[in-house]
Amino acid sequence: MNRAGVRLYYEDAGSGPVVLLHTGGGGDGRMWELAGYTKTLTGYQTLLMDHRGHGRSDCPAGLAAHRMTEYIADVSRTPPATPCRRHKRCRTAQRRSCQGCTSCKRSGAPTSRAHH
Repeated sequence: MNRAGVRLYYEDAGSGPVVLLHTGGGGDGRMWELAGYTKTLTGYQTLLMDHRGHGRSDCPAGLAAHRMTEYIADVSRTPPATPCRRHKRCRTAQRRSCQGCTSCKRSGAPTSRAHH
C-alpha cells in the first residue's frame, strides 16, 4: 500500500470478521505471529501492519512524516482483504482491488496476501 509517497507493508490471512493487529511504538507485524496471537484467531481475517518506520514499511524522513495524524491516516487506509472490483457481492464504494475475496478464491483468480 502506498500513502503520501510512503510504502506501507501489511499482510492478511484467514477469513471472517477483520481484525487489525498493529503495534504500539515499536516492533512490526511479525511480533503478533511470533507471540502466537494469530494462531488463536481462527474464524477471523487478520491484517498485520508494519507502521511507517518499522519492519518492511518505508521510514520517511522528517518529524512531520511521523506525526500521530500520519499514523492514524495510514491505519485508516489499510484495506480489508475482502473487497473486489470483479464481483458484485464484494464491491465497495472505494472499488479496491481483490486481495482474496471468497468469489475470487472459488474462481481461481490470482490474489495477493502480502502487500506493499
